[in-house]
Amino acid sequence: MIPLHEPIFRGNEWRYIKDCIDSGWVSSVGKYVDLFEEKLAEYTGAKYAIACCNGTAALHTALLLAEVSEGDEVITPSLSFIATANVILYCKAIPIFIDCEDKHFNLDADKLEKFLKNNCYFDGEKTINLDTGRIIRAILAVHILGYPCEIIKICEIAKKYNIKLIEDAAESIGTFLNNKHTGTFGDIGCLSFNGNKIITTGGGGAIITNNSEIAKLAKYLTQQAKEPHQFEYIHNEIGYNYRLTNIQAALGVAQLEQIEDFIAKKIEIEKWYNEFLSDVENIYFPVSENNSVRWNRWIFAVLLKNIKTISERDNIVKRFINSNIGVRPFWRPIHLQKKFENYYSADLAITENVYLNGLHLPASVSLTKDTVKKICDILKTSATP
Repeated sequence: MIPLHEPIFRGNEWRYIKDCIDSGWVSSVGKYVDLFEEKLAEYTGAKYAIACCNGTAALHTALLLAEVSEGDEVITPSLSFIATANVILYCKAIPIFIDCEDKHFNLDADKLEKFLKNNCYFDGEKTINLDTGRIIRAILAVHILGYPCEIIKICEIAKKYNIKLIEDAAESIGTFLNNKHTGTFGDIGCLSFNGNKIITTGGGGAIITNNSEIAKLAKYLTQQAKEPHQFEYIHNEIGYNYRLTNIQAALGVAQLEQIEDFIAKKIEIEKWYNEFLSDVENIYFPVSENNSVRWNRWIFAVLLKNIKTISERDNIVKRFINSNIGVRPFWRPIHLQKKFENYYSADLAITENVYLNGLHLPASVSLTKDTVKKICDILKTSATP
């Protein structure tokens, strides 16, 4: 089987995990949790990193830190993993879905600005949706496939309308724009270390921020809002059991030591894909078009321009599966999911086109050039009318 993305363990993983087991510190307290947070902050350039049990927990906590509460609205793309929108409902808030752009499938900054200009009112302190009367409390921007969204422009828009900006950088650890890591542009960034990410702690995630008060509150909330005390358990707020374990953090430290090697291999794999697909008219293969971007190449994606129906696309996916190759479509857009179909969404034509025509291709560091050629040969045959 050629998986879509598999973890690679070839560094100090066993040694650090054994150290946890030998010492008995395997739960949410231990030296590796602190070390992992320190190394994450150092790598991303953020002043603070708070390790969480998963990326969804990081996103949920980030919304709480942005003071998103019941009845507020949060703007986010529809083309994303479902967790991006689920956390909005955790807060009893309302999602507003905006379309993606057609180059790298991220939140379209122009359409975001158009929505705020035409549908909202800024009273000098807060932005209010004219149709609903609700406050737009946050923008939750996602760096799809690890490629940075139009984050600089989105930052300008958020500042203009005094809206908190949270970056879902779950897929983009190792991605830099103008030598600045994704997740450090807005108020709060969220990372994920699920088993399918570039580095993994099994499960796991993190909040990154440059704000000391946000960092302090993030650590407090993710530790069940436990007050410091020598022996008593005192909790003055509603908290969450969202901390990463020491044994997972040990795995993360070892993985982070290898991240630049992983990304270097992924850049090589991208060259192979581009070599085999560049002459095929019916396939769009996104590549970095900006020298100021260092893209982590988390997952490689293509659009097949001749697809007319979902069943056509699914038959291509099944062809790969029958060849033991882990190709899959993009996530079904969130606005098409049952629990979200009644929420506001502007024109989402590009989002729905990416869903119809898009495929995720294998991106494991273990891929060989021959394997990539095999994948591309099936793809090219499938893309031929």
